[in-house]
Amino acid sequence: MLPRRPKASFLPLILAFLAACAPARGPQAAPEPAAAQPVRHADLGHDHIPLPEFPHAPYNSNPPSSGAHTAYTAPWGVHARPVPPEVWLHNLEHGGVVIGYRCDRCDDLVDQLKDLAHGYALIVIAPDPALENRVALAAWGHTLAFDVLTGANRQAARDFIATHHGVDHHPPGAHPHGAPPPEAEGPDHSGH
Repeated sequence: MLPRRPKASFLPLILAFLAACAPARGPQAAPEPAAAQPVRHADLGHDHIPLPEFPHAPYNSNPPSSGAHTAYTAPWGVHARPVPPEVWLHNLEHGGVVIGYRCDRCDDLVDQLKDLAHGYALIVIAPDPALENRVALAAWGHTLAFDVLTGANRQAARDFIATHHGVDHHPPGAHPHGAPPPEAEGPDHSGH
């Protein structure tokens, strides 16, 4: 009688076969980064300066969100050239939101930014070479900045615009368009 040979375990062979036949899995997609968060900045006041080049105290954020600005605003809408912050800060005071971007030849990004602002009248979109991030939004006292317009950042930008658009920030008692209109003259209805 021949000695019995120990039975070989087929388990390692079966596992190797299954691993070879399993569909190949590529690297897992990285999760989308968290959305950028808005930042609140101290209010630097409402001083008017005659021209953008006029000396003034430094701003406390990039992009600026309050402080010295001209007595005139930038036209609402999309600009092909940079607009000085000393000008568009007055737009923020009137309840506007500025969307700046830092890139060259980025028509696709500008189209995406216009899409974000669709339906809002008090918006300025302009290139800003001084930005630290690729995209930054500013409202009076608040900023939101990010480098990639992901789904989460797109929603954060929409929320930022919806929150700040149309909120007037003139100092109490100030008339938003300069001096208040003279009192209407008419008949004296006080009974005197």
